[in-house]
Amino acid sequence: MRLRPATDADEDFCFDLNETCLRAYVEPIYGWDPDVQREHHATWFDPARLTIVEDDDGYPIGVVDLTDERDHLYLSRMEIVPEEQGRGIGTAVMGDLVRDGRTIRLHVFASNVRARRFYERLGFIVDRSAERPHHVSMHRPGATTG
Repeated sequence: MRLRPATDADEDFCFDLNETCLRAYVEPIYGWDPDVQREHHATWFDPARLTIVEDDDGYPIGVVDLTDERDHLYLSRMEIVPEEQGRGIGTAVMGDLVRDGRTIRLHVFASNVRARRFYERLGFIVDRSAERPHHVSMHRPGATTG
């Protein structure tokens, strides 16, 4: 596994990956209109902010969307193609972030129990209230902050 900056050429991969990974959670809440999803994707996709996860052969298998919010890192998205899930790739990516020692915040769909358990296993704590409907807010305290 290796990480590389995203490029404009990754746009379709990221759209398809998001549909593959999240449609089952999005559709029951908001519906899945392909045109609306394309519009949403167009506002989200910013190669300067994204990191592509590749397998050892250089084939893209995931995306990470991480922003520095000064007092914490915000993980907006980490998606790995389903056939590569459960092989330690997400844990390796998160391990690098955790070793940085900063507080990390994120949201997961409340119905995405697998993601919630994954983050809890890595030391994330469920916040008392989520700012977004249908989501669970989580954070992992940094080495010097709580």
